Amino acid sequence: MTYKTEFSTYAVKVGKEARAEEWMRTLVERRAECVETLEREKMHYECIFKCVRDGRMYCPGFQCKVRTARASTIPRMRST
Repeated sequence: MTYKTEFSTYAVKVGKEARAEEWMRTLVERRAECVETLEREKMHYECIFKCVRDGRMYCPGFQCKVRTARASTIPRMRST
């Protein structure tokens, strides 16, 4: 079994920081339910952070998913 690891960062819309904070709290409070969804999503691991840079809130995170047959057929770039 192979895995695909992705890292992404989402900028929270200005004025929506409280809503993002609420969402992060909900994830913590309902952790067991979150973990249950990982298998359905073919997710091995997912981690989301909160950070503030230059007064702007961001939610970076990474996930490790089981690579599907379709994803594994994507040609890889050759090194020169």
